[in-house]
Amino acid sequence: MAINGNGGNKPNYEPNSFGGPHQTDDKYASYVPTPLNGTVGRHSYQLTDDDFVQPGDLYRLLSPYEKEHLIKNIVGHLKHAKKFIQERQVQHFKRADPEYGRRVEEGLKAAAI
Repeated sequence: MAINGNGGNKPNYEPNSFGGPHQTDDKYASYVPTPLNGTVGRHSYQLTDDDFVQPGDLYRLLSPYEKEHLIKNIVGHLKHAKKFIQERQVQHFKRADPEYGRRVEEGLKAAAI
């Protein structure tokens, strides 16, 4: 249980747009002595276009009805986000599938009217 506010409403991920935590090259910053049992590994993670293949494949498998509900659901929540976050997220959807991104973008424009 966290009793120190646990960061409040600030993001706890990186990258973020609100001055939250950020990556460091300090070789000691990530070392925390922790007793462990079992196999432990450390893996670097790189964002590549491959990260958008699976979501795009899933979108293309959806029926027209399911796509409509997905778009409405996303737009219903994303319309409350700051404009620059909406634009960034639309680009992610477009990387997964151009139609997917276009439909979310159109939905956001319609919701802003």
